[in-house]
Amino acid sequence: MLIASIQKEELSHLQKAEDSQKRRGVRRALLLPVVGALTDLMIWLSTWGDSSWMRAEMARAGKE
Repeated sequence: MLIASIQKEELSHLQKAEDSQKRRGVRRALLLPVVGALTDLMIWLSTWGDSSWMRAEMARAGKE
């Protein structure tokens, strides 16, 4: 009984979230992929320096 009531409550939250998303409109639908792409770019840029440093260290270690 407890699990069923929790499930019902969570499904209600999901329905409310889906309804909220539908009302947000075209601007939000266009903005979400842009934000996702920019986030991916920022993650890539933040790790690029580390991977470049590792590549240089590995090259130096191979010459020794």
